[in-house]
Amino acid sequence: MSIFTIFFCGTGSNRNDSTPNAAIEDKDKNSAWFFHDGELISTLAKNMATPEFYNWIIVDGPGSGNLQEENKWIKPGNHSNMAGQLFGNGWENNVEHALAVLKAAPFFFAQQEGYHTQKKQFQIRTTNSQPIEVVNLVGWSRGGVTCHMMANAMAEDPKLRHIKVNIFAIDPVPGLFQFAEHRTKIKPNVHDYYAVYARHEASVGFTPVMPNNLDVRGKIAIYAMPGRHATVVGNASETGDGVKNLPTDFTDPGKVVRCLVEKQLTCWGVKLNNTLSLTDEAILQHYDTMLADLPKYLLMRKNVYTVRDYFSTERKVGNESQNKKWSELSMLASPSFNGKNIFINQHHMNLFINYQSRMGLKETDMAKKFPITYQLIAEI
Repeated sequence: MSIFTIFFCGTGSNRNDSTPNAAIEDKDKNSAWFFHDGELISTLAKNMATPEFYNWIIVDGPGSGNLQEENKWIKPGNHSNMAGQLFGNGWENNVEHALAVLKAAPFFFAQQEGYHTQKKQFQIRTTNSQPIEVVNLVGWSRGGVTCHMMANAMAEDPKLRHIKVNIFAIDPVPGLFQFAEHRTKIKPNVHDYYAVYARHEASVGFTPVMPNNLDVRGKIAIYAMPGRHATVVGNASETGDGVKNLPTDFTDPGKVVRCLVEKQLTCWGVKLNNTLSLTDEAILQHYDTMLADLPKYLLMRKNVYTVRDYFSTERKVGNESQNKKWSELSMLASPSFNGKNIFINQHHMNLFINYQSRMGLKETDMAKKFPITYQLIAEI
């Protein structure tokens, strides 16, 4: 079975963001996002075990500098950074490029002089002659929404509609007035749907989308994480944005999300190098630290990319027809016992219970390993 994976970067982000900040000169840093150990989507792509275009590609996000435009398999758009960052200009073009690569369709450049890069890419792409049966789509921010767009475009394409699609969308934010149906709904070609949502983002225009028709044929998993929009993909600053020279103590959400995505990609047949490979105990310890730091994550809501949403004390999640408060969505709500929230999310609770049972640990053992979690349980 042939599997193809496509990574869609977020707004203002591109493949170069896999480089940890400590190794980047100030003049080369992306002014929008600073990632202490590299941004997640670009890091995943960098760690793929095969050459790009053989069975995977990475697509730069809107408003990230047009660094990839001249190497696309379609006519380049060269949209301005401002238009890309404000309105997502270029993401439809990204889908067209990904479709051309997926279908190994070199029609734009095949009969023209030049285009040496694309022709080399085409040679790599056609080395893998097996028909594609599964496509994995992974993206953050507008890249997460682009996963929806790509899956829907495949469903409309006679050559691709038979292919099974898996999606892992990380805080999929379309932007203001960008909740069109092809970005907010998914079709039956989607088999598994996984998503991560950042709880403490308060910027106007950063409402994430959750498809309201999650009637997929496979598995659905929704992970709510503390922090801001960029926290969940590796920005570990106390503000969750691009301000440098700040403490980078908030690594836990990014590490857990990376581990979740890596494990799921592996389940979907993807071969990765340099994975975190966190044990269940390590993940639970990261969750325990998140619980201890929840008051600090709540303070992150004071920092915004645009202007602050003063009309709501909690983040909203939307689709093409309406927005709902975080607490109104059962998939995002923290597991509650006697009105008290103990776990970060459902995954945290299930892992905690299964770990204790599997390891045969006593309550005293669990209290030593995960003191904050156990203290909250003891207070019920």
